[in-house]
Amino acid sequence: MIEIKNLSYSYNKRFNALNEINLQIKEGSLLCVIGENGCGKSTLLKTLDALIFPDSGKYFYKGVEINEKKFKDMDFLINFRTDVAYLFQNSESQLFCPTVFDEIAFSLRQLGFKESEIVERVNKILKMFYIERIKDRPPYSLSGGEKKKVALASVLITNPSLILLDEPTNDLDPKTQSAIFEMILGLKSSGKTVIIATHDIFMVKELNPEVFVMFHDHSGVFFNKFSDISLEILDRANLIYNHSHYHNSFIHSHIHTEAHEHKI
Repeated sequence: MIEIKNLSYSYNKRFNALNEINLQIKEGSLLCVIGENGCGKSTLLKTLDALIFPDSGKYFYKGVEINEKKFKDMDFLINFRTDVAYLFQNSESQLFCPTVFDEIAFSLRQLGFKESEIVERVNKILKMFYIERIKDRPPYSLSGGEKKKVALASVLITNPSLILLDEPTNDLDPKTQSAIFEMILGLKSSGKTVIIATHDIFMVKELNPEVFVMFHDHSGVFFNKFSDISLEILDRANLIYNHSHYHNSFIHSHIHTEAHEHKI
């Protein structure tokens, strides 16, 4: 479904963000892109969504090379924007309509869907996300978890094949995080391709996906599952730390990959 060959990107042609990335992703995959803040995870997702284009290298989606020239073709643009959905890390950057209903309906209206079909689709996804009761509220008045659900509903409304999620559980309470986990697994089981950028190792372990580890030099390496990744790789990606604490009068040290692992 996706093939990336020697892809590099720099902001303003000065600040390196992606360095010779090579990656193949099969249709129906669940992939987590992990690494420390600033390693290029979000930039990779923006490239996959064609919000930015590489300085060098190539990106193929379903066998078609994705570049600026392709988006001058209106039919291609509409098909790509319908088929690929991107949830930004900050949900508020995607919410700008007067009501939740209008927010979820926005992309369908832009793509020229009939209003009767829009109403049917929006009501269906409102029920799916258990947010019917807030459909007439302005998005700015919602809680963080509600905003995340509305933003996710608004990108799923077109029934995309590829779903890109940037830190989908960031700043959410445990109950809402659990709901997002279940939703992601449901998307995968329905045949969607889901790619998640995160540094939350707890989430990665829960989802048991394929993993692409990114490093401080903006390069990366692919693994079929999290358990295949060595501690050396996790340390290089700044995803583990050495924790020390007392057991009676003795100091005990061990490696942590996630704060959730340490129970008092």
